[in-house]
Amino acid sequence: MQEWYGDKIDIMTVVPRQTSTPMNPANFKYTITPETHAKAVVDQLGYEKQTYGAFVHDLEYQMRFNYTVFGMFDQYVQWCNSTRNANLVKKLD
Repeated sequence: MQEWYGDKIDIMTVVPRQTSTPMNPANFKYTITPETHAKAVVDQLGYEKQTYGAFVHDLEYQMRFNYTVFGMFDQYVQWCNSTRNANLVKKLD
């Protein structure tokens, strides 16, 4: 939509990261509440064309996937989330 209509109307793409909801009880590292995510998105309306929501999610994404210098950061986040994944699987059993 941004490519087709971006010159006529403001379009912001939201790429949500992990939020804590009844459907997502995993509580991964850098998980935020839906209210925090929604406030961050609304605060960025008119300023950004793409957002991950809260600053902590943007920072996490940039450090994990865009800056190869921080390759160990992605491994650290995966390691932190591995125990949470195991706990979530136990809840499902």
